[in-house]
Amino acid sequence: ARPLSVKEANRLIEICKLLNWERDINAYLLAGWCVIAPVCGALRWRPHIWITGGAGTGKSWTFKEIVRRVLGSTCLAVQSETSEAGLRQMIGNDAIPVVFDEAEGENRAALERMEQVLALMRAASSADGGVLAKGTSTGGGRTFTVRSCFAFASINNPVSLQSDRTRITNLVMVRLEDDALRDSRWGALQNLCATTLTDTFVAGLQARTVGLLPRILRNVEVFTAAAAAHLGDQRIGDQVGAMLAGAFSLFSDRVIEFDEASRWVNDKDWSEERVLETARDELALLALLMDKPIRVDGLEGAPVDRNCGELVRVAAQFEADGRILVTQAQERLKRAGMKIDGDFLAISQESQTIRGWLRDTAWSKNFHKTLLRLPGAKVLPPTRFAGIQSRAIGVPLSLLK
Repeated sequence: ARPLSVKEANRLIEICKLLNWERDINAYLLAGWCVIAPVCGALRWRPHIWITGGAGTGKSWTFKEIVRRVLGSTCLAVQSETSEAGLRQMIGNDAIPVVFDEAEGENRAALERMEQVLALMRAASSADGGVLAKGTSTGGGRTFTVRSCFAFASINNPVSLQSDRTRITNLVMVRLEDDALRDSRWGALQNLCATTLTDTFVAGLQARTVGLLPRILRNVEVFTAAAAAHLGDQRIGDQVGAMLAGAFSLFSDRVIEFDEASRWVNDKDWSEERVLETARDELALLALLMDKPIRVDGLEGAPVDRNCGELVRVAAQFEADGRILVTQAQERLKRAGMKIDGDFLAISQESQTIRGWLRDTAWSKNFHKTLLRLPGAKVLPPTRFAGIQSRAIGVPLSLLK
């Protein structure tokens, strides 16, 4: 096909901008993902996106009328009940994007199914991490090389693991409250999609992408470095760098300079990506532990309900509680497998209470290794809690002030 000109290719950005996004950068990220997804096998890092929004925001329409139409015959489009095994067998060793609509986790079975799909997506992210080996019913084995960019759509994003959150860019759609503005934008969007996203346009866009692929790959490196420098995280830089390079190819045929890429990145809203820094696994684990409810025999023996973090603050004498003595808070924490140890909160590695709290979570095994990633955390010598001594991790109390 004849490759699109810059002016023709830029119409994809115009279409994406007419969608009702929570932040403007989402239009560029979606357009960029649509550009690079058909050539996902050539990428060093394959980014994934998840479009979320309430009913009536247009996410399913966006998937059907924009994403799937732009990808054309290059994508594997599935929805809801699709399993990881089915996806893996359909992908085989092809480098093709996967478009997964209605990726909800409404019940436990659906969540478990999506967790398996996300594990497949995780393996597909990096250039050297997508080879899977599975046994067969005949006793042999079969290998799969997964090199797909994934796009999901649902009302809510059920992703909980930090390793998955940093591989998926969340693109949130919102509903415009102004009915007149919503209707006018909706009409313009439908008209532009109908007149622009033709088979000829799709073939021309993909021809343009293939023709520019060496420059796009160079721009991926530049945008990745610029985003990583601005956001302070290499993984997030990898994630958005490829999509920004794809979006830039709709504006220009050239290789971008680092300073220009940095200025462009610095000018955008990256609030969604910055949240990932505060949601690291170790911080999420500490927050979960501190939020656990504990019943204490307070003054005059009356039971008092507090969460673990409140008891820690009382036990460390950061604050007073009119219904609980410091000694009562300290003794109750010891029975749960925690104690104040100088400037640290000692957390037992063998506490059955803590293990019970973490059952059915990603931290159910070896949670102490995750806690050690906290700033200033350290391994303590064997520490006595309510009973015998046990191995313990020391978490700086300064994190809990």
